[in-house]
Amino acid sequence: TLTATADLDEVTAELDRSDYGAAPVRDETGYVGVVTAADIDAIDDPSATAGDLCLPVPSLHPTDTLHDAMPLLHEYGAGVAVVSTDSGDVIGWLDHHDVLAAYARARRAMAHAPSGSA
Repeated sequence: TLTATADLDEVTAELDRSDYGAAPVRDETGYVGVVTAADIDAIDDPSATAGDLCLPVPSLHPTDTLHDAMPLLHEYGAGVAVVSTDSGDVIGWLDHHDVLAAYARARRAMAHAPSGSA
């Protein structure tokens, strides 16, 4: 997670470490959005911060369902942050690979369930 005041070097370093090509950004109040590698490529101002670059991508909470997540994943392809409802901290990241993996696990579990219980 980047702070909103992170400079371009910090943003670039975080994106280099990211498996998603995106990184969540927070300020003193909590999650504010996402910065992506494409945002860095389009930058004109070398003094821009993560807060200047980030897009206000909606987040999910731990109690949200995959049904809640699907429209966000469709609209924001890089994924979405999972944010604690208590602290506002980013506690995870969900992308389409995670959803497909969860679906595959559920299908396998259903296939191995005793008949009559699925």
